[in-house]
Amino acid sequence: MPHSIVVAQFDPVRGSYWLPVSGRLATRKILTQPFLAYALSFHDFANDKGPPFKLCVISSRPSPIPLRDASLTIGPKVAIDANAFYVGDNQLIVIPPLPCRKADLRHPTYVHTVPSLTTLMSRGALSQTVLYQLDEDSFRQLTETASRNRGDLIKYWNGQREARWALAAARWQRCDVLEASFMRDDDPTSMFSYLNNPHAYCFDFFDVPFLPCVEDSTHVYNEFLVYGQLCKDYRWEGVEESISWVRDMRTNHTSGWRVIEVPSEDSEVDYAYLLSHDPAFKAAASENLLSCKVLLPQSDDSDSSADQNPSYDSQDDLTSWCSLSWGFPEAPWSYPRIPLTRPRIAVFDLFGTVLDRETAIQTALQEWLPLASRSYTMREVLELYIEVEALAVREQGATAVSLAAICHSALRTLSGKLKVSLHAHPTLLANSLATILKCRPYHDVDPFVRNLVQQGCALMVIPPHSGVSMQHLLPMLPHHVGQHMHVCSEALSIHFAARTSFFSGALIEQCKQLLPDVLPAEVLLVSTSVARVLAPASLAGHPTALVKRPGTIASNVDFVIGVGNDTPATSVVVDGLEELCASVQGAGQPA
Repeated sequence: MPHSIVVAQFDPVRGSYWLPVSGRLATRKILTQPFLAYALSFHDFANDKGPPFKLCVISSRPSPIPLRDASLTIGPKVAIDANAFYVGDNQLIVIPPLPCRKADLRHPTYVHTVPSLTTLMSRGALSQTVLYQLDEDSFRQLTETASRNRGDLIKYWNGQREARWALAAARWQRCDVLEASFMRDDDPTSMFSYLNNPHAYCFDFFDVPFLPCVEDSTHVYNEFLVYGQLCKDYRWEGVEESISWVRDMRTNHTSGWRVIEVPSEDSEVDYAYLLSHDPAFKAAASENLLSCKVLLPQSDDSDSSADQNPSYDSQDDLTSWCSLSWGFPEAPWSYPRIPLTRPRIAVFDLFGTVLDRETAIQTALQEWLPLASRSYTMREVLELYIEVEALAVREQGATAVSLAAICHSALRTLSGKLKVSLHAHPTLLANSLATILKCRPYHDVDPFVRNLVQQGCALMVIPPHSGVSMQHLLPMLPHHVGQHMHVCSEALSIHFAARTSFFSGALIEQCKQLLPDVLPAEVLLVSTSVARVLAPASLAGHPTALVKRPGTIASNVDFVIGVGNDTPATSVVVDGLEELCASVQGAGQPA
């Protein structure tokens, strides 16, 4: 019912009717959760019969938009798990009092006057059940403030450069700020046309008399950002043909390769030959002229007797040769085969080699299985958690430096996928987080470290995400191990591939601080992941050891991206550190 507090849930599937089939299927993977909001309309404050309705999110966190009165406090509240009532000094008065947990009773609850979320009423209707309403004075204050802020936000964006920085820091873009109804565009693929506007959202409204936990209601903003990005990814012409091409290539990848005989000298690739014999390569090179510095040949009617290596004063007529390793430094033609030699320094990727993080995650999630909406195996939940944790790292981007924050975000997402109510089990999240962060070392770590130290080998460990996370994990190592472990000054992601420049730069420089004359061939990299650590390490000239502990997820992964040297190969593959110790003892000295 309009002008009342409603329980809503974003429905990206219904709102994506204008996307191609692949886009509509992709929206089904967007995780959404119920949230609390106040429904109102700016057309008629007294009657409120005309769409589009707006939803003002109710949350325990203030609005991320830096405007005056962007958030108004609401109360009173009553604790549902205790016989307690709290009035407080609130700007808006709700009738009857809002239910909450006893722990949140004295914490403020906010109504976000901006952003106000546009609903696409042709695809869904508001519930007719009135749960909670504001008194007359509070209702007028909310509608006037929301109406004023809606206009002020656009003026603030257009009039002050600082506003763009502030809104960008709050992860809001211009298209999220402008109202779709102010802009019309006949282009059927336009982001701002009325029917195809991804910011006019569809919602489900619930008649059941319950209120979701408002502690994290701002998750709906992240859902909109994911949906908006998905719309941009799938709205362009030709997306279906491109997806079909990729699907065909994956089905029969050998049919997609074009083999070209390239006459060249010194193992360098003749760009002019490729560009003249392969139209597709020429088109790709033209698109990457600026980013990859690909040099295009002269036109076909150019003087054939011209100097083969002229000097050019402009970008209008370019003829040159270029090696692909220079134009595409992150895409090697082949991976070197580096034999295992007796190392002077052994560098460990912490998880899976030294600390048993997989068992810690399984122990933490054991309590989740009976609470899930359907029957899951432990392996299914484990793989699902690793997936959502990787997505959390990707979403946080450069700010993903706290392992605790990453795990916390992943557990919240997992609760939605498994439909486990954190509100009904208030200690579940904290207990699971503490268990995941408390990893135990493998049984073979201590004897392996003692053996290497006796052989005069120095030990180093690469922190996961940040040095702060490493400080938390160091006390979990046995005293003898932690005493001999040096910590690398730079950290690596536990889900995404490291750059080769890390191993050839920061890592080898720190190794030289331990042993000034050490060579890359004398620094052994030990990890459970070829793609993330060992492949780029081998490109930097390091021998590598792949640890495949039986029963772990990584033990079933074979990293194959080509044939022969196109696929990276590790120096040795072992099932634990005990076997690695034997391999190291049997290895020879580096050449």
